[in-house]
Amino acid sequence: MNASGDNMVTEFILLSFSCSRETQALLFILSYILTLMGNGAIICAVKLDHKPHTPMYLLLANFSFLEICYINTTVPNMLQNFLSETKTISFTACFLQFYFFFSLGIN
Repeated sequence: MNASGDNMVTEFILLSFSCSRETQALLFILSYILTLMGNGAIICAVKLDHKPHTPMYLLLANFSFLEICYINTTVPNMLQNFLSETKTISFTACFLQFYFFFSLGIN
């Protein structure tokens, strides 16, 4: 072990899928938009109609909101890394993403 501390991890290199960058970006943007639209439709359906104001539908709307927050912690950074040349994430950004990802996942 190096006592001087020169071997500090400052960023991580992210690997991607084997298909082209354009295909990766298209697939993830498409899945991101469909997920947002689907969960938004569930929230709007429960909010606008007074019939499904039962605990089950309110729970589904709550889960839809949490999933929107959940995917917003990882997917934008993933899309940015697909389009960039360096494909790295700093240690601080990785730690914050990890924290929010798991804190939203345990709710």
